[in-house]
Amino acid sequence: MGMLPTLGGVYPEHCRPVTPPCALSAFKVATTGATKYELTTQLESFPKISLLNVHISRIPIFRLSLTNTFKAPILTIAELKPLASRSFNMPTTIYFVRHAQGFHNLNAANHSIPDPLLTKHGENQCAALAASFPHTERITHLVASPLRRTILTALLSFPSLVEPPKSLKIIAVPELQETSDLPCDTGSAPEVLEHDFGVGQYAGKVDFSRVGEGWNHKSGLSPWSPAPEKVEARAAVSRRFLRELGQEYEERTGEAAHIAVVTHGGFLHFATGDWTGYNKVKGTGWENTEWRSYVFGEGEKKESLEETGESCKRRAGSEIPLTADEEREFNAVIGGQKE
Repeated sequence: MGMLPTLGGVYPEHCRPVTPPCALSAFKVATTGATKYELTTQLESFPKISLLNVHISRIPIFRLSLTNTFKAPILTIAELKPLASRSFNMPTTIYFVRHAQGFHNLNAANHSIPDPLLTKHGENQCAALAASFPHTERITHLVASPLRRTILTALLSFPSLVEPPKSLKIIAVPELQETSDLPCDTGSAPEVLEHDFGVGQYAGKVDFSRVGEGWNHKSGLSPWSPAPEKVEARAAVSRRFLRELGQEYEERTGEAAHIAVVTHGGFLHFATGDWTGYNKVKGTGWENTEWRSYVFGEGEKKESLEETGESCKRRAGSEIPLTADEEREFNAVIGGQKE
């Protein structure tokens, strides 16, 4: 059989593609109810192919394998079979963690330190978190901002997860970096990070594939600038990345994902949309190594995060939650303030 062409998909609203259109022999689609599903080729010489009235009661995934006879410019359906028979609606849990104490947290003068490391007290905070965090065995992914203090916090707070048998790699995600353009909130160049974490005890434990050149350039025109609208955009991208990471894991394993994310005090308010307890002097309402758990909303709120009841109860105090209008006002006026 020769090389198969690539298809482009035409999806009715009630059809949900699980993976993007790709080679004909590996196209997947999830659909509900009685549907008409249509595939169209990118070559005009190949006709449309339709699946009519596919009746199913749950949400399985089907693999549609197509072959080219090469005797005529047509495509024929070779196989249509269910790969699963369950619904994909398990909630992904996100455990957000603010990094441990860095040297820049000691005093304002240290804000001039580029990409600072953790203090000894910060390392002890990580050890305390490693001993007290109750959901370590559940964690399926480790994600962190590419600044050195967040990567180190992830490595030192979840040491059992980066070693066998799990051997999770920390995924460095530049959208999770801190909001300001101060030296302490500006990350190192990719080659520096690869050198710092690519040899010795941390070799092979961090995935920097998403960290490209320029991720630490925070000029006004850069997508990484401290402008509130740029930070909001990065927060939206990071939430989408985490949601898709969880969906992919669920599809692949049939289990819910539990993702630990280490990031920064200022950015956490943008990521979660929760400004309760915000302290304008500190630039955050989160303490070093504080963690809270969140799940994604449903329907129109699927791109937003909601703190879990367990997390709210654990940190309950006298704080009165902000109203939606108050949160929007905070969002508009404090972007770019550092932690």
